[in-house]
Amino acid sequence: MKHREIAGLEWARLAPCPWPQMAKPKGSKAQGLAYERAIAREIPKAKRNLWVRFKDANGEGYCCPDFVLKLGGKIVILEAKLTDCQDAYTQLSRLYLPVFKWILQTDEIEGVVVAKNLHKKSYAPASDIPGALRGSGLVHWIGKTPLIP
Repeated sequence: MKHREIAGLEWARLAPCPWPQMAKPKGSKAQGLAYERAIAREIPKAKRNLWVRFKDANGEGYCCPDFVLKLGGKIVILEAKLTDCQDAYTQLSRLYLPVFKWILQTDEIEGVVVAKNLHKKSYAPASDIPGALRGSGLVHWIGKTPLIP
């Protein structure tokens, strides 16, 4: 999956969802949304699907991280994936983190990937979000342990 990468951010702000409700997803998309709902139940204080409208050198655009969470004095952007992938890390570092740093006017923002499945090239995972913040930025979560102990 290719996503937009911020270049020369001019402005960013929270915005309503720019697209109408889509048809009911099927297959892996439905499984991914079910995984997101499980994460939402586990950490109900996390804000889900905050839309951001922004303008950079490529023009205006929108983005929407899966979760935004305040934890221990910092903001954590969570990207949920059924299977860990490199795109999740670049999406966090080159899209979500820059726009939220602009909006919140702070550098106290980090990104974490929460993945159900790993592969042989996955970083060493943590079992919870605080552990991921101290380590590789990856949580391996299959829904049986607390994400925030």
